[in-house]
Amino acid sequence: MLYDYRNEDKRPMCLTLENGLTIEGEFIDLRISVETLPKGKTWYQLRHADDDDTGPATVKNGCVAVNFFGTLICEPISGIENNEEIAITEWGFCD
Repeated sequence: MLYDYRNEDKRPMCLTLENGLTIEGEFIDLRISVETLPKGKTWYQLRHADDDDTGPATVKNGCVAVNFFGTLICEPISGIENNEEIAITEWGFCD
């Protein structure tokens, strides 16, 4: 099931990726319908590790089917290709 971005609680999140990129966006622990996003924003899905579901392990420019952790809504990230998945080295909530 997909949820409406406009109706869900969001939390500011910061990620540092293994390729050196730092990303800030809004975290929602649900799968979000792309049609409900604000203009200029996109979504990336986060995956947790097999042995630890308490935090995100990777960010994917595409759908995560297994170990779904949540959705990050932000400006498009240059450096992450379609369907590419990159490890997260640090993360936290920015609030």
